[in-house]
Amino acid sequence: MAQVVIAALATVGGVGKSTISVHLADKVSKGRQRVAILDLDPQRSLDVFCGFHTMSNGFYKA
Repeated sequence: MAQVVIAALATVGGVGKSTISVHLADKVSKGRQRVAILDLDPQRSLDVFCGFHTMSNGFYKA
């Protein structure tokens, strides 16, 4: 299967970018597809969604 890249972008905060990203990744992964999420938001909302509450060097083992 071809690689697909989906980006959630907006110029303002609080519009649901992190929420839709984590739910979409969850749905796709349940279809037995491999998923990677890259969060460039300084608020680190995806860290909280995924249960990562501490950060040592900014990278987590997948």
